[in-house]
Amino acid sequence: MKIGEFANLFDVKKETVRFYTDKNLLTPIKIGNFYDYDRNCVEDMKTILQLKEMDFNLDEISKYLSFFRISTKNMIAMKQELIDLFKDKIADVDSKIDEYQKARMELSHKLEDIIAFEDYEEGREKELGFPLDFLPLLYCPDCGKPLMVKNGEILYNYLMEGQFSCDCGYTAKIVEGILVFEGAIFSDPFEEHPEFNDVEKTLTPEYISAVSASARWIQEQFLKEDLEGKILFEHSTQSGIMGNRLIDVLAEKNPNFTYIGLDSFFMMVKNFKKILSMNDVIPRTIFMCGNYDKVPLQKSSCDFINSCFGLQSFSIYNTRFPVEEVAAFLKPSGKWFETFFCVSDKRFVANEYSNIKEAFHCESIKQALSILKKTSFVETGEITDKGELSFYVKDEAKVSFFSFVGEK
Repeated sequence: MKIGEFANLFDVKKETVRFYTDKNLLTPIKIGNFYDYDRNCVEDMKTILQLKEMDFNLDEISKYLSFFRISTKNMIAMKQELIDLFKDKIADVDSKIDEYQKARMELSHKLEDIIAFEDYEEGREKELGFPLDFLPLLYCPDCGKPLMVKNGEILYNYLMEGQFSCDCGYTAKIVEGILVFEGAIFSDPFEEHPEFNDVEKTLTPEYISAVSASARWIQEQFLKEDLEGKILFEHSTQSGIMGNRLIDVLAEKNPNFTYIGLDSFFMMVKNFKKILSMNDVIPRTIFMCGNYDKVPLQKSSCDFINSCFGLQSFSIYNTRFPVEEVAAFLKPSGKWFETFFCVSDKRFVANEYSNIKEAFHCESIKQALSILKKTSFVETGEITDKGELSFYVKDEAKVSFFSFVGEK
C-alpha cells in the first residue's frame, strides 16, 4: 500500500512514516519513485508503536527489529544484549508498579481523610455563643459606659440571644451567639456577586499557593509569641478559612487565649462560627458583626490584631482604609499582623476601584501603616494568575503579596 493509506491505517502522519523509513525501522519495497508498505511493514509498525508505549527509544527498537530480521544463529551477542535490555525494561515496569501501588495507597489515605472530614463536618459541631465571662468587658463605643444585657437566653454558659443597650442610645444584640451592632450586613455577598462562586477562576492554584505562603509566615511569627491570657482580635474574618487555620495552630500550642472575630457580613461570621465549632481545641471565642467604630470594646484592649486582606476587604465595601480605627484597639506595645496584596503602580488598579486605589497600591499601604512605632514587611510572593484578586486589578498587572508586623 502507498504511504498515505499506510499512515491512515495507524492514525499517524505521513511524515512519521517517512521518518521511521529513513531510520530503517520500516523497510518498504521501493517501486519506481514510490514505496510499497507490505504486510511485514504492518507488523513492524505494530511492534514500533507497542515498544514506544513501553518507553523503548528508537535505537532499542531498531535492535529488536534487526534481531528478528536476521537469522538468530549468528546473532548470539545481539540476543544477549536484547535479553539484558528486556530484563532492564521489566525491572523498570516493576519499579513503576511499586510506585503506582504506593501512590494508590496515598490516594486512598487522602480519600479517607476527605470522607472523614465530610462526616466530621456534618455531625461534630459544638454550640458556640457569647461567653458569659466576657460580658464585663463590653463597653459602649459612643460614651464608654459598661453595657447591660436584657432578655438573654443562656445555653452552656453561652449567651445565645439577648439585647444590649446604653443610656446614650447605643444598642447591640446577640443573634445565634453572635454580637451584632450597627454596620452589620445580612445580605449574601455571593448572591450580590455571583462571579465569586466561579471557583476555577477565583481559587487558582497560583493564587492559593501565594496566600498559603503568606499565612504560614504569619503563623510562624505568632508561634513566637506568648498568648497565655491574651486577646487576639481578627478585625475582618471574611470566609474564616485563614483565621481558622491560625486558631487551630495556636490552640494546639496553647488554647488559653481569647479570640475575637469581626466581619460586616453576618452570613460570613455565622459560617466561620460553624467551621470553628468543629475544631478539637477551641480558645475562648467571641464573634461580632458590624463596623469598627461601633465595636463595643474598650480602646487599647487587645494584645494582638490580625487579618488576611482585612483592611482591603473593608475598603471595597466602605471606601476607606481604616488603619487608625483598627490600631485604636491595640494595647501599647501590642502587635498587629496582616497580609496584603498590592500592585506596584496605581494605574494597575481596576477602574471600578479607582476611588480606593491607595488600598491596593504597595507603597500607599506601607505609608498608611507607618503610624505604628515599629513595622516590618516581608514579601511572600508575586503572581500573574490572580484568582479572585483579578476583580480588583487590571489584566496586565502582577500582584505582589507581603506580610506585615507592626508594634504600637
